[in-house]
Amino acid sequence: MQLAKDSCACGHTLEQHDGGRGAPCNFCGCAAGEAPTAFQVGVIHSLHEITVVLARLLKEIQAKG
Repeated sequence: MQLAKDSCACGHTLEQHDGGRGAPCNFCGCAAGEAPTAFQVGVIHSLHEITVVLARLLKEIQAKG
């Protein structure tokens, strides 16, 4: 994933961190410029995989109905 030059590791712009002054993100609460931990990355990837599987399942159900 490529992040914009003016964004932190959460992907939101630094403007969401109290106008770029270094406060936690207004959207997700991460610290400004702080990379996510390995555990957080694992959770994010797991949730993405679950979402993809549920989307495929929903398409199959809709196709049969």
